Amino acid sequence: MRRNKKSLLAVVTAGAVAVTNPWAGVPAQAAGATAASDYDFVAKIEVGVPGASDARGCSGALVRAEWVLTSAACFARNGVPLANDVPPLTTTITVGRPDLTTGTGQVLTATRVVSRSDRDVALVRLNRAVTGLTPIVLGDTAPAVGEVWRIAGYGRTRSEWIPTHQHAGDVTVESAASAPSVRLTNTRDVTVCRGDSGGPVFREANGRQLLMGVATSSGQAGCLGAGEDAPTGVVSTRVDDLNDWIDASTSTPLRPRIDFNNDGNADIAGHNANDDMLLFAGDGKGKLRDAGLMWPSGGQWRGFHAITAGDFNNDGNTDIAGHNANDDMLLFAGDGKGKLRDAGLMWPSGGQWRGFHAITAGDFNNDGNTDIAGHNANDDMLLFAGDGKGKLRDAGLMWPSGGQWRGFHAITAGDFNNDGNTDIAGHNANDDMLLFAGDGKGKLRDAGLMWPSGGQWRGFHAISS
Repeated sequence: MRRNKKSLLAVVTAGAVAVTNPWAGVPAQAAGATAASDYDFVAKIEVGVPGASDARGCSGALVRAEWVLTSAACFARNGVPLANDVPPLTTTITVGRPDLTTGTGQVLTATRVVSRSDRDVALVRLNRAVTGLTPIVLGDTAPAVGEVWRIAGYGRTRSEWIPTHQHAGDVTVESAASAPSVRLTNTRDVTVCRGDSGGPVFREANGRQLLMGVATSSGQAGCLGAGEDAPTGVVSTRVDDLNDWIDASTSTPLRPRIDFNNDGNADIAGHNANDDMLLFAGDGKGKLRDAGLMWPSGGQWRGFHAITAGDFNNDGNTDIAGHNANDDMLLFAGDGKGKLRDAGLMWPSGGQWRGFHAITAGDFNNDGNTDIAGHNANDDMLLFAGDGKGKLRDAGLMWPSGGQWRGFHAITAGDFNNDGNTDIAGHNANDDMLLFAGDGKGKLRDAGLMWPSGGQWRGFHAISS
């Protein structure tokens, strides 16, 4: 009697996650054994905080610069896939880092999950576009019995609960019926284990890979912790017939960085003359369509020196960080509906932000979390790295010390040179606009004019990006 295959979801520490999987059942036999691999398009997905009871690990494939394809079960809530929603738990996605002990590649966060209703497949949107890595090409021809494919992922292996290196192995197509899933055979030397769920299943020839499916379940044969009698066999959910869906789902541009009401349009938040915080909602056509309070009225923003916006707690909503009258840095978390729902310290209290001239927000160190850059009382530029939970975890110089930012009137952040790193634009003491290019590691590597010199920014009160 054939034994049911098990879900490939993994608790990030180890063990199983109970998710009902309707795409199960399979037999055995294949080619080359599982071994270390170096495919830049393979993604490691960590849903939740590693070690937490509700955390889980999966694998996936970069299919667009802003999107990863994986198993819908990775993000299921009570066994039900997310149709089109923000992830239920903070999710970190690492791409371009086959060896997880290195600092190569990029670490991003998931902002939205779009799942199919007819099969175990989901697209996961990243908080920014990946640069310098090539997504895998989508296959568009049906599988054929006897073909040898590859499966890659970061799941458990024969000897490691939590591997530090990506791995891949060969499998053979056993069934190729016109169904949403394909049955694959593997030997006990080709381990497809917990944590490999959602990993890419692909054709490979002459160094070119074509994505055919995502790993869904397996018998766990050869996996650490599985019994000696664990069966071989793997189920892959097909994606070769989903090109149109993937194209349609990934064709919309990234949501604006400052979108307080999650309508896809960029908004403006303003600290007014009554010391209230107002939202001016954008209409997507270059106009602001209405204004409303983001926080209870009554002058509660009196004495605030500066504000900046970003998703500091990685919940998919835009927040406001504010330097208040006590010279503390507070987080006002956005609710995604244009309101701010609570406030808390981002950095220890005690007036440690006294004398700061300006602040701006962005992901300066490419760790997937929003940071704050600040022009301090000594006229130096400091990076306060965000932890993705609404706090700032450390501080360091972004540019050599010595008061080189003296006289700067304003700063703002963005990727102005389209290299994938966050930069700073600054209105300097000579009333010129300078670009300080970010290096993606929390430093600024050079400076140059963004607009002809000659003091043409004289009299400007503020800048934004």
